[in-house]
Amino acid sequence: MKSHRHKRIERRKSPDKICKYINYISLFGWALTLASIVIIYAAKPKYFWDRNRKLANPYTWDLSLTKWYFYTMLMCLIISLIGLFINKKRLRRKSDNYSLNLVVLTIISSCCIIGYFICF
Repeated sequence: MKSHRHKRIERRKSPDKICKYINYISLFGWALTLASIVIIYAAKPKYFWDRNRKLANPYTWDLSLTKWYFYTMLMCLIISLIGLFINKKRLRRKSDNYSLNLVVLTIISSCCIIGYFICF
């Protein structure tokens, strides 16, 4: 006796609101990562090309900016973890998967936070 499996009809025609929100969350996380790159670039020690600017101590990190770097990376980690949590709750079908952007953001931001604690 053969069992007849019913093929499920895909009723989803386009991404729903939650999928769109997950995309917006990952886009916002990447914007925060870009902002943290700009912040850490501004905080880095100034060397040969900036000798003419008469900086007080051009060979040290600007610690006030490195704090902002830490805060932006922490915000990025929190946002990406929230997005992963929402994405996990949304997975119902075998064809659904995690957002690769959010996974990469979580890894990058956690590595940057660990690096912050090691270096500063």
